Amino acid sequence: MGLGAAGPPPRRPDGRARLGGRLHTTGRDRAAISHHYDLSNDFYALLLDESMAYSCGYWTRPDDPPTAWPTPSGTSWN
Repeated sequence: MGLGAAGPPPRRPDGRARLGGRLHTTGRDRAAISHHYDLSNDFYALLLDESMAYSCGYWTRPDDPPTAWPTPSGTSWN
């Protein structure tokens, strides 16, 4: 299924955040975070199932990851 096959694609976000004011003020940082992370559910629906849940693996020791899982070509778990 290609992009838009289940309906129209979501609106393309603006390419750059337009931020003003001094660096690292609460308001400017809030605007930067919002620009990069406050995406619509339409975007996430392209990547996630109907539960809209996502996660990532986290291991505290190099020997913890399941070695049966595929790895990118030329890499290994250890």
